[in-house]
Amino acid sequence: MRSGLDDVILSEIAVQSEVSLEEVQQHYQSLLADLHHEARIHDFIPLLAMKQVRQHFRPKPSAAVQPQPAGRQAVLRRTPQMAYALIG
Repeated sequence: MRSGLDDVILSEIAVQSEVSLEEVQQHYQSLLADLHHEARIHDFIPLLAMKQVRQHFRPKPSAAVQPQPAGRQAVLRRTPQMAYALIG
């Protein structure tokens, strides 16, 4: 049994990953069935299934990593808390 919130989350996953809502829902239902079959405790199965669906349909990071411009390098600034931690 799905709640309205599940439908909203599945829709968001479909939009973000640019796949059809039906494909996301089918994957979710399949995971729910597998988890129900294997689980002893069924309280958190929808949450676990939703997490796995989100991970499965997460957009893949692009292979091209853009280097940071030479003029903008990160500068480490010490705060008083950091200085205290270094002394102690």
